[in-house]
Amino acid sequence: MKRIVLFILLLLIGANVLLGQDTLQLAPGFRQLDLLEWGQLYRTPDTALGAGELNRLPEQEWVSLSRADGAFFAGKDLLWIRVFIRNSAAAPLPLLVQSKEVRTNRIAFFWTPAAGPPIASPPMGDYLPFGNRMIGHPTYLFPITLEASQEGVLYICYDKREETITIQPQLWEPAAFEEGDRSSRFLMVLFLGALTCLAVVMVVLGLVARQALLLSFALYITSGMLMVFVITGYGAMYLWPNHPYWNGLGYLFLIFFHVSLLEMAVRYLGLRQGAPHLHRMFQLAQVLLLLVFMPAVLSFPVLEGFFKIWLGRSGLMLLLLINLGIIIACIGTYRREGRGGALLFLLAFMFSLIALALFEVEQLGSLNTPWSMELTLLFMLLDLLTLGALFGHYLRRTFMEHTQLSEALSRSQLKAANALLLGQYKERKRLSQELHDGISIQLALLKMRLSGEPSGQLAAVEPVLEDLTRISEGIRNFTHAISPALLEEEGLVMAIEALAGRVADQAGLEVSTHLPEAEEAQGLSHLQYYSVFLVVQELLSNTLKHAGATRIRLSLEFTDACTLHYCDNGKGVSADAVDAGLGLSHIKDRAALLGGTFDYYPADSGGSCFRFLFPVSTVS
Repeated sequence: MKRIVLFILLLLIGANVLLGQDTLQLAPGFRQLDLLEWGQLYRTPDTALGAGELNRLPEQEWVSLSRADGAFFAGKDLLWIRVFIRNSAAAPLPLLVQSKEVRTNRIAFFWTPAAGPPIASPPMGDYLPFGNRMIGHPTYLFPITLEASQEGVLYICYDKREETITIQPQLWEPAAFEEGDRSSRFLMVLFLGALTCLAVVMVVLGLVARQALLLSFALYITSGMLMVFVITGYGAMYLWPNHPYWNGLGYLFLIFFHVSLLEMAVRYLGLRQGAPHLHRMFQLAQVLLLLVFMPAVLSFPVLEGFFKIWLGRSGLMLLLLINLGIIIACIGTYRREGRGGALLFLLAFMFSLIALALFEVEQLGSLNTPWSMELTLLFMLLDLLTLGALFGHYLRRTFMEHTQLSEALSRSQLKAANALLLGQYKERKRLSQELHDGISIQLALLKMRLSGEPSGQLAAVEPVLEDLTRISEGIRNFTHAISPALLEEEGLVMAIEALAGRVADQAGLEVSTHLPEAEEAQGLSHLQYYSVFLVVQELLSNTLKHAGATRIRLSLEFTDACTLHYCDNGKGVSADAVDAGLGLSHIKDRAALLGGTFDYYPADSGGSCFRFLFPVSTVS
């Protein structure tokens, strides 16, 4: 039995030697393979990249690619990858070679069949003009077809000198690639579309609500979305031309990402008042990012190597300090104010840190992780969802506090209006009482004394008696005007009826009234029906003095609000005259004190109409 097992092992080893242990055997049913397991690597300082270079490549000096795990740090060499491939099927086999390094400076594919001329792709990469980029897909693709039982060598040349790179060549069956690529593109479009909509909504809400926090969140979303464009290759595919100058766009978006993050932390955590030292530190960090590092990133291609190294290390140190400061700010806010939202903000920040770490993995290419892009999107989405829910709750709480403050202010204003109207009412009543009990009585006593003069002197004092009578009548009318006794004794409805009748008799006008039953007005407070009476007085006085009217219509109704309609057929007034007139402006102020409105509109048949309205339950 042992001899049989040993014979089988020797047979397998011999078969591998005959077939070539580095040859990739493809059979029907093949869908996808990672070429790292099969490829060989050759590094050369020769910068030439073309089909002519294939003949100058050595046959020895190749090492297994799997030892490097696909990760290569900054150097000056071109990387050549070769894979021996054989079609074991009896029919032609179409293949698709994919290289996922979207930020490669230069890349070229070559297929050299055992029999036949080599096939080369055009040079591609972000160091070449836009027309040399394969813009049909965010990654680099190279289709080949193996005839039945055909074998050959696949070469891939990578040029990303002085930059770190992770190579991930893969071999696909075209239908399998289309199936996976279709779903991944749909998810990417869905993700980016959702972020775009969210950013637009935040901008609109921020402008409408005048909330700088939402505008900062919109910038945060936008910069994060653009970083996704960079790490997935869609940016170079659709947005900007391929040129070395634009290679630092990922770091430019990273700057805006942290600037908006600092602004959100300052505003949401209330660092301006709660932690002024941290607030000043965050302001300094924003200034450094915008005025030092952003210009440096934009001029990155022309900087010397020393400055590039210094820029990278100092930028990394600043980002570490920013991250530490935000963690301290969140914990400090929670300990100082007990706000659970500070911990949720910290949770969202941790999601963003994980997403940024994975982003750096993609940018630096320091780890071969085919799932890092998907995880970057996942943690970025968790970050945005957490912040969105947090800021939504914050805005709702802010709106409720603002509403409560407005209601408290309205109540305070109504209390002040109540006190003002009550003061006016008491002052008018006091003045009326003093005129009636003081000056009116003294005038009556003076009139009695003059009437008791001898008959020979009575003719001389007769004009004085007439003047006293007119003065007494004027004072009596004045006291009734400022504090009508009928209003106190009979109520609002009877007082308006009496006032309208007196105007009709004395001025010869047609005054029609439509008034409710007296009981309906009992729901008004003394101040409210007193104000209504004064408004009626002022409107009648305005008509008599300025309108030249012959007919007046007046109605009063009570529902949830008290509404007074007043119309005359006079010459009318303009809207500007309503605001400029002293009496009418007093009515508007009185309506505002009662929480109501005073409106003017021209009558259909000519003249003026006014509406005085206020809620009945506003002032008790």
